[in-house]
Amino acid sequence: MVVNMEFFEEQLSQIIPLAVKWAQEGECFALEDGRPLEPDEQEDAHQAGVLYPENIRICFVRDIPRPVKGVLAEANQSLNFITDTTAGLTLNYGIFIKRSCQNDRYLYFHEFVHVSQYESLGGITQFLNRYLRECVEQGYENSALENEAVKKTEKFKNQHETNGPNEPEEF
Repeated sequence: MVVNMEFFEEQLSQIIPLAVKWAQEGECFALEDGRPLEPDEQEDAHQAGVLYPENIRICFVRDIPRPVKGVLAEANQSLNFITDTTAGLTLNYGIFIKRSCQNDRYLYFHEFVHVSQYESLGGITQFLNRYLRECVEQGYENSALENEAVKKTEKFKNQHETNGPNEPEEF
């Protein structure tokens, strides 16, 4: 779904700094309250392209946090970005996972791809500037960064379903 471009073109310069501040605060919370990755999760993160998986913290929550007031909340609602059904959210090295999805290895991998994107783009400001613009211009489902995460996760899933969860790739 492509959203109302006039609303966002007018307000994107206002929304991005607010989103960056909100994301920085969320990342700080996750880094303080989240748990580090287990060794097998670190390996998955490396496979997703993460350079520093030891920096990642996962925070389990009942509901994924989202902006609740002001223009940022309006933008989130218009984009239908973070909703009641959102299972995971990555804010640089802080990852929020819905408790009901805490055993979903492929969700973790998807979020690890986003961590890799934050790293390669240079951090929260650069990632959100690109990601939010893509979501506005192309729609969430069609954004290049989201599609990269989906495709890499599908490839990872296919590799692991072929080999089984605990079977070695070769003997």
